[in-house]
Amino acid sequence: MKLFFKILILLLCFACEDNSRDNKNCRFLLSQGVNHTENLNLVPLNGLSTGSAIVLDVPNTRGIIVSNTGNGTYLAFDAADPNHALQTCSTLSVNYPIGTCNCEDGNRFSLLDGAPIGNENLLCPLTMYRVSVSGNLLTIFN
Repeated sequence: MKLFFKILILLLCFACEDNSRDNKNCRFLLSQGVNHTENLNLVPLNGLSTGSAIVLDVPNTRGIIVSNTGNGTYLAFDAADPNHALQTCSTLSVNYPIGTCNCEDGNRFSLLDGAPIGNENLLCPLTMYRVSVSGNLLTIFN
C-alpha cells in the first residue's frame, strides 16, 4: 500500500505543468511605477469622446494610451510595443480602436483589450494600467 501511494505521489508531481504566465519574450518594458492624474474637463482629456483614444505624455513611459469605451469606462495601455526592445519606432500610433507599432513589422493591437491583432505569433499583449475615475479626475496607476 505504501508503494502505491509513493507511485501516486510521483505521478502527480511529474504530471503537473507550469502555469506561469511569465513569458521571457515579454520583458522588454521595464516595470515602472505609474501614478498619473488628469482632469477630464481640461486639455488633453476634454476632447476624449466615446469611441476614441489619445496618448498622454507620462513620465517613465513611452506614453499612455487612454481610450474612452463609453458609459464612463476608460482603459489605459502603455504606448510601447511589448514585443520590441525600446526604440523610437516601437511607440504605437493610435487610430482607435487599433494601436500600430511604427517598426517594420507593424504589429497591431486592440485598444479595447490590449490583445495583438492579426499575428498569432505575437506573444505579448499591451501593458495595461488600472484606471480610476473620481469626479472629474482620471487616475492611471499600476
